[in-house]
Amino acid sequence: MKVAAKAFALCIDNTGYGASLILAKVYRIISDPTAAKDDLVRIVDESGEDYLHPKNYFVFVDFPSAVGKKILALETRTVRFTLDPKRPPRLTKKAKARLARLADKDIDLTDLPATYGVAWKRG
Repeated sequence: MKVAAKAFALCIDNTGYGASLILAKVYRIISDPTAAKDDLVRIVDESGEDYLHPKNYFVFVDFPSAVGKKILALETRTVRFTLDPKRPPRLTKKAKARLARLADKDIDLTDLPATYGVAWKRG
């Protein structure tokens, strides 16, 4: 498998990666010849870290130099938040009410790891 020479990838499928990949978003490619041999591409996804994703989830694109530089500059504006588990942020009354109204069927569980028979329950 030839390594993609392009610097950017446009997401066209995010099945199973709903929280990590946004459809129609352009992602920066990190060169990884070993991953390319397995039809994977290493990109900086929504976590802000680089991960391997299926190559067929993307269309590889070129941009004029000025556009590519602008995309890379925008990438550095990512806001990072570190949660202190000993002092979690409090939910507002409005947020609590919205969560209470949320039906189980409306919760996207596609990014959860396999539970191997363990059932989730509302607490």
